[in-house]
Amino acid sequence: MNDQLFDNTDHPNRRQVIALGGAALVGAMLPAQIAHAGRRKSYAVKFMAWSGTNPDIFCVRVSDKDKGNRFEIHQIGTPKPLEKVKVKPEQEREVFNKRFADYSFIVPGTPGMTAPNGWQIFGQFEQKVLRIGISDGRTSRELGRVAARPDSASGSFAKVSLQRALWSPDSMRVVAVVRQYNKVQGFLLDIEQSFGFKIG
Repeated sequence: MNDQLFDNTDHPNRRQVIALGGAALVGAMLPAQIAHAGRRKSYAVKFMAWSGTNPDIFCVRVSDKDKGNRFEIHQIGTPKPLEKVKVKPEQEREVFNKRFADYSFIVPGTPGMTAPNGWQIFGQFEQKVLRIGISDGRTSRELGRVAARPDSASGSFAKVSLQRALWSPDSMRVVAVVRQYNKVQGFLLDIEQSFGFKIG
């Protein structure tokens, strides 16, 4: 397995992209109430690999300085992770290679807003919702929506932006990593989430 998968310093620059919307939601994405605690809630997501046994399954690592790191196994079309496994940095390689051996996470994701076949993924944030869509240059359609997380104390909502995308080799599946950001009344929300979509 590539050593770069276990590099804790590898966090791509965050950026926001604009897009068109259109049609079918693959994963259910619901807002979660944020309790105001006058503190920081922050974690980042790193895509690890696609499964070699089920093309709809993928693994991400969540880096959380407050609660520690964990691996999450997701399946496209299933709202909640199939598995969540807390892991110490020195144990990551062993857990990934041995505990998840049946998933055969050997298929790398192709990074970029443009798929290997030329499709482009976009994000458009308006009215407390990020709409994620794809375009082939002639037509576009919506893949799904991510609701902004609310802050119960201030009544404000996070800003949601599409950060990056990881494609399957055949361009028929994509994992979108989005950022939710809100800074208000001493509370900082700065988190990343991953959502998988099947195209076609």
